[in-house]
Formats: sequence, C-alpha cells, structure tokens
Amino acid sequence: MTVHLSGSLENELERLASLRGQGVEFLVEEAVRQYLDAAAITDVSPEDLAQTQAAMAAEIEGLSTWPEGER
Repeated sequence: MTVHLSGSLENELERLASLRGQGVEFLVEEAVRQYLDAAAITDVSPEDLAQTQAAMAAEIEGLSTWPEGER
C-alpha cells in the first residue's frame, strides 16, 4: 500500500520519528493500525446490540424473550 502525504505532514512525521528514535514507516503503520482497531470497535449498529442482548436474555433460564419496553 502506498500512502501519499503532504510535504508538511511528512516533515512532521520525520521530526516525530527522530524524537522517538523510530522510523516514519513504523509511525504510519502504528497510526493506521490504531485507526483500524478503533473503527472495528465502533462498527457495531444499535440493531446488532439489541439482537445480541435479546439472544443473551433468552439463554437465561425462565426468560424466553427480552421483556418489552427494555430494549
């Protein structure tokens, strides 16, 4: 994958890499990984949560469905 950066951003990354004693490639890779991790966490819809809660509640003994009004 190729990432195109503006000159000023590239200069800032080089400065930060120098301060941290790391390569620019490492900083970019780490930033992309953190972004993807955060995106994966937030890639859940309210409907997904409601379905999961209903399925979990149905597993509780004596509770066959999620009580109305508590979704």
